[in-house]
Amino acid sequence: MTFRSIILASSLLMATGASQASLVTNGGFESALSGWSCVVSDGNCGTGAFFGAPEGASHFFGFQNSAPAGELSQALATVAGASYSISFQYTSLTDEPSNTLAVEVGDLSEVLDVQVSVWKSYSGTFTAAAALTDLSFLFRTVGGSGTLGIDAVVVDRAGAVPLPASWTLALLALGLAGVARRTKA
Repeated sequence: MTFRSIILASSLLMATGASQASLVTNGGFESALSGWSCVVSDGNCGTGAFFGAPEGASHFFGFQNSAPAGELSQALATVAGASYSISFQYTSLTDEPSNTLAVEVGDLSEVLDVQVSVWKSYSGTFTAAAALTDLSFLFRTVGGSGTLGIDAVVVDRAGAVPLPASWTLALLALGLAGVARRTKA
């Protein structure tokens, strides 16, 4: 193994140590609504592939024909005062302008521009106020005018710091590189 390949391997170890799993359970809706709560009074919600899921084989679908808005939600384990990034994809089955979709999490609250049969990507950041933070998607449709879709929901802590174990591995790799280089010389 050359010195360059050892350096490259240790760099990859440090980079992968910084990544972490999403805080969202079942963000791709591959396990139906497991981990999520969906409340509608005059509509329906579930999972399927009506819109051709952009990720995996399934996505969330929901419609709510009267006030109040339907709500898809999940409680996330967070750290008060920490910053997080959120991303997901969304779409609508029809172009009814009165159909709405909003996202609320931490200090973030945004109404989204819904377009018919086009999966749009959303990304944003929020700050958590407590150890548990509710992630909510609020949706409302005009009766008989369509269904909204959501998929690929991911929430990560912003600016993730490499884990101590990955730093130890990286330092070990660099030490081995030094030994290998000295023995070769």
